[in-house]
Amino acid sequence: MQIKPTGGALGADVSGVDLREPLSADSQSRLREAFAEHALLRIRSQQLSRDDLTRFSCCFGEPVEHPTNRRDRDPLNPLITIISNIEENGRAIGALGNAELKFHADLVFLHTPGSVSILYCVECPPTGGDTY
Repeated sequence: MQIKPTGGALGADVSGVDLREPLSADSQSRLREAFAEHALLRIRSQQLSRDDLTRFSCCFGEPVEHPTNRRDRDPLNPLITIISNIEENGRAIGALGNAELKFHADLVFLHTPGSVSILYCVECPPTGGDTY
């Protein structure tokens, strides 16, 4: 596994890892250390199942269902919340509607706030697609 800082204010690119496979204790430790140092990790070119994504998220702690989002959970895995800008039958399919969501902090209102959010991009535009 290689961890290379992006050169920006934060973030690192992680390569040489296949998240479809269970991670060793050493690899999990390296990822947690890299996250603590860089605040954002980008791991490209992964093709993950729901179970792969959930297993990977456990590297950073016990995942929780989003307590206010009941409508847009993945029907096969309630730990996954769908975020999308797509509308189907006149209804946004994602939990945040189909427009840009301005600044927020995930699960900050809980007694023990969330400490890590994992985004898994399914469709990525060739340009743009920024998040804030």
